[in-house]
Amino acid sequence: RKFLPPLSQNLTLSKSPNPTLSKSHSLNILQMSAILSLSLNDLRNILREQILRVIFIFLPIICLSFATWAVPPISEAYPEIIPYYPVILMLLCMQITAGIGFVSAAMFLEEKDQHLLPVIQVLPMSSTFFLGYRLLFTFVYTLIFALILILGTGLLSISVGYGLLLAFLFAFPAPVIMLIMSVFAGNKVE
Repeated sequence: RKFLPPLSQNLTLSKSPNPTLSKSHSLNILQMSAILSLSLNDLRNILREQILRVIFIFLPIICLSFATWAVPPISEAYPEIIPYYPVILMLLCMQITAGIGFVSAAMFLEEKDQHLLPVIQVLPMSSTFFLGYRLLFTFVYTLIFALILILGTGLLSISVGYGLLLAFLFAFPAPVIMLIMSVFAGNKVE
């Protein structure tokens, strides 16, 4: 109990009966606007380069299309592959994970090559916040497409909870791939 600050420090009373968290509320609005502007800028940078655009947008669509429209007819012709549906989905999810991790690493390396990292450090957000945003952006995008691939194709008959758990497992390597490539590559060409 003695480790918690008094609740009244963070609260300001308004005319309404419900107290509001004014300091943290304004901080959340600033963080959300920063995340929105960073997301729009990242999407602009991704769409500017053709290879990043293809990997970021079309690779998940190609994997989803393959799992939805190519695997069932193949399994009708060759029913021996039906027990391997989990393996096929795993390979497609890992392809998406690696592709999105690569795109995020390429954006990071592009900023490194253009010497934008010192400029980012001057912005009114911490470097930790920027790195957390970039990791979260990569994770959430991968999570969404892995979840669509696992639950939307109908190759696996599992509950939404298990599908979400699998999507989390497939989304975790994407930020790690981004970090490993960003740390060990000296520039975008390497």
